[in-house]
Amino acid sequence: MNEWWKIKAWNISGGFLWDFESHLRPSTPLPVLIKEYRYAGFGYRATGEWTKENCEMFTSEGKTRQQIDGSTARWIYITGDTKTGRSGLLFLGHPDNFNAPEPLRIWDENANGGRGDAFINFAPTKNKDWELKPANHYLLRYRILSYEGEMTKERADMLWNDFAHPPVIIIDSNQ
Repeated sequence: MNEWWKIKAWNISGGFLWDFESHLRPSTPLPVLIKEYRYAGFGYRATGEWTKENCEMFTSEGKTRQQIDGSTARWIYITGDTKTGRSGLLFLGHPDNFNAPEPLRIWDENANGGRGDAFINFAPTKNKDWELKPANHYLLRYRILSYEGEMTKERADMLWNDFAHPPVIIIDSNQ
């Protein structure tokens, strides 16, 4: 399998925004089968300071940490306490990704000896196999916002819509 990444980053008001693209292409004349498995795709392990005692997770479907593992979502955010106050990360999955909205894999509150360390994974093969055919190009796209303060469902939905359905500009040279 050949994989290459494309990453773009912006320093925006209220945080940092970055896009991550994973480009995949089988490197043999045979298909590549990624078997159904709980880990795959795009994952994030939070600071060890974030545990079940001081961080929360929410999804586009209104799920909280106790309900998230195995559910599907367009976006998920994690928020927690830091030395400078509250902050978080918003993860957006693109609607063109394989198996979108993608299944999520998180660690439950009993993970790591009951600490409940925070882990988030968009796992497109969590609930089904993915066959990648030779000579085809496959793309997984994600956008991440790191921010200070709190996130709201309304803001997360707006940012997902901006990512999923960017404006199209048509320039008519005949005018």
